[in-house]
Amino acid sequence: MTILCYNKSDMLEDYYSRCTKKSVHTDLQEMWPPSCAKVRDPFIYNRFPFALKRDQVKNVNIGNWSVNWVNSDAGTAMSSLIGIRGVDCIRSCENRIQFINSGIKKYPLLCENEIKFISTLVWLTPNNSAADSGNASFYELPHVTFISDATLFFIPPFHQLPRNFGIIGLIENLYHEALHHQVHAYNAFHGQRYCHDNQEDKLLCFPSRRDRTFNYAQAFNACYVYGEIVKYRAKVAENLSKMYGKDELLWINDALISAKGMWFNLAHGLFDVRDAFLSHWRVLIETWQVETKVENCISQWRDHYE
Repeated sequence: MTILCYNKSDMLEDYYSRCTKKSVHTDLQEMWPPSCAKVRDPFIYNRFPFALKRDQVKNVNIGNWSVNWVNSDAGTAMSSLIGIRGVDCIRSCENRIQFINSGIKKYPLLCENEIKFISTLVWLTPNNSAADSGNASFYELPHVTFISDATLFFIPPFHQLPRNFGIIGLIENLYHEALHHQVHAYNAFHGQRYCHDNQEDKLLCFPSRRDRTFNYAQAFNACYVYGEIVKYRAKVAENLSKMYGKDELLWINDALISAKGMWFNLAHGLFDVRDAFLSHWRVLIETWQVETKVENCISQWRDHYE
């Protein structure tokens, strides 16, 4: 099995095989974060212990997806634990839920089966101008995703969405974080190492982004995620082209081009250092390098002939 075909059912089987207590299986099936953290990586849980009570969340329906929305006190505690500063957390908000569900009704084909591996949301709001309040997920907090209002209107690396397409921003960003949770879960159960001789923390030469750095492990994760995001944005662009004119869709076409660029550059940067990775990851990196080359050739052909 590889990460590309690792699904939620596979993950639950991994949880059950590691925990023989049937009384905990319901929590694991619901992807209840503290229970999952204790089972899948006790060492990390002991370093980053956290609690979450049932009365600290409200179960809300977003489309066909049921999720636990953490209240402000528990959300603030989890944010502080993981080092997110300058933020407050808001409890479940009916106006936001209505906005999201109205968007899902408008674009149902773009919101199907995109959210996996997430059970719990912490909604952040900045309390100062320097706060980091985008969206994020962390290995230490299984199945928890931090989001904010910015999650609806900005998609990486640097694209702002028109307000009427905000639901697409939310769904893509949740999908983005769900993919990170997929990687986290796979690694927790199938070996946490990426590289020989603990080279995961070495920095990748990546001049395409001047705002941040990527170590080898981060670059690997990002390359996997961007490869899937390219597919999602292509799906969005194709579906919206049936509803809107070209001028109204400049934002998604620009975002698709930049996602392809990130995927291409990450894949080729990783390819240059592929020998640092364990053999099964090296094979995947070599596959990405070929796929991005093919995609780049197709894009150049379209630009020339269309």
